[in-house]
Amino acid sequence: MVFALLLGAVCLFVALRSALVLGRRLCPGIAWGPAALLLVSGPLLWGSFSGMDLPLFLALSLAWAALWPGPGRAPGWGFFVIGLFLGLARPEAVFLVMVAALLGVRGW
Repeated sequence: MVFALLLGAVCLFVALRSALVLGRRLCPGIAWGPAALLLVSGPLLWGSFSGMDLPLFLALSLAWAALWPGPGRAPGWGFFVIGLFLGLARPEAVFLVMVAALLGVRGW
């Protein structure tokens, strides 16, 4: 049980940090907004500390989105590694990862 609580806390921290990175990129005027919305979401906080797979999937997806390359830039190796772990965490995410990785490699 302690492992599930620690993993949930770490995943919540990673999700909040990634949301802050995405907020700086997408809405620089209120960059803290996406992280604040995550922090006040009751179901997310409950799922983070109940031993579910939700915090792992959320942390990986937000970290993956935060590593999305800018226009005209190729994705780094971390983009593909986190995409691999995202596909391992939830099998249905493999299709999302494959399409998005192809778009990222093509520079779209």
